[in-house]
Amino acid sequence: MDLRNARIIGGISTILLCLSFIPAIGILFAIPGVILMLVSLNEIAKKLNESKIFNNYLISVALNVVAALVGITGFVYTAFLFINTIIRLPLEELSNISPEVLFNRIFSRGELFSFMESFGKWLWIVLLVLVIIYILMVVSGYFIKASLNEVGEKLNDSNFKTAGLLIFLGNLLSILFGLGFIIVFVGDIFLAIAFFSMKAEAAEIKLKED
Repeated sequence: MDLRNARIIGGISTILLCLSFIPAIGILFAIPGVILMLVSLNEIAKKLNESKIFNNYLISVALNVVAALVGITGFVYTAFLFINTIIRLPLEELSNISPEVLFNRIFSRGELFSFMESFGKWLWIVLLVLVIIYILMVVSGYFIKASLNEVGEKLNDSNFKTAGLLIFLGNLLSILFGLGFIIVFVGDIFLAIAFFSMKAEAAEIKLKED
C-alpha cells in the first residue's frame, strides 16, 4: 500500500466518523471508521518512518474503549443497585419480578423513603463514573492531537494539525454536552479535507528528499 491508498482509506474513514454522530445508529459507522483510520495511519506511519503516528492513535482508541466499558459497567451496576434499593430484593431475583410488583414496590410509602435515603449514595457513584469517562476522553483527545500533529509536521499540512486540535478541544469541552460534540464534528470535517487534499506524489518526493 502507498500513500495514495492510505489517503483514500483515511478519507473514507473520516466520512464514516462524521456519520457516527447520527443518533442510535452512529456506532455502526464509528467502528469501521476507527478501524479504517488505524489502517490508514499505520501505513502513513510506515511511509513517514514515524511510529508515533500510529501508536498515539492506537492509544486513543484503547482509551475510548476503556471509557465505553466503564460507562456500560457503571450504568448496569448503578441501575441494579438503584432498583434493589427500592424493592429490597437480591440482585439475582430482579429478573423474575413482574412489572406490576415492581411498580407497587417503588411507589409504596416506606420504600420511597428508603430510596430518598440512598439517592445521594448512587448519585456519587454516577458522578464518579462520569468523571472517569471524561478524563479518559480528554486524554484520548490529546493522543489523537499528538498523532495528527506528527502527520501534519511530516507532510507540512496544517489541516491535520487543525483537525487534531479541534478534536482535542471538543473532547475537553464534552462536559458542555452539545458544544464539545460539535467541535469534534468540525474536527472530523477538517480531517476529511486533510486526507482528500493530501498530495501523495508531493509527499513521496518529500520523503525521498529527507
